[in-house]
Amino acid sequence: MSTELQPIAISSMIDFLDANTVKAKVIIDGNTYEKEISHVSRTYGLRKYVKFTTERGTVTRVALIDSHGREWYVKTMNYTIGSQGYVVAFPFELEIISKVGV
Repeated sequence: MSTELQPIAISSMIDFLDANTVKAKVIIDGNTYEKEISHVSRTYGLRKYVKFTTERGTVTRVALIDSHGREWYVKTMNYTIGSQGYVVAFPFELEIISKVGV
């Protein structure tokens, strides 16, 4: 008997992650803000981007959150946003292992 995980399973997991991470919670200079996700790419899996254009200060934490405010993906850093702005990328990489006969 041959068993193989079908592409729809991976596609469905990516859809789930995309649909449930809806915005970002950011800490700049010790203050917490919510930011919209500025761009989503599915070219190589799933990537979500948070862009800072007018904000100034030091970013110490960015988290993707769901509609209930729960954190799904957290990045800590120490980056001072300059006049060029800043973009934080959140790449999702999935590895699903199917075990047969366990």
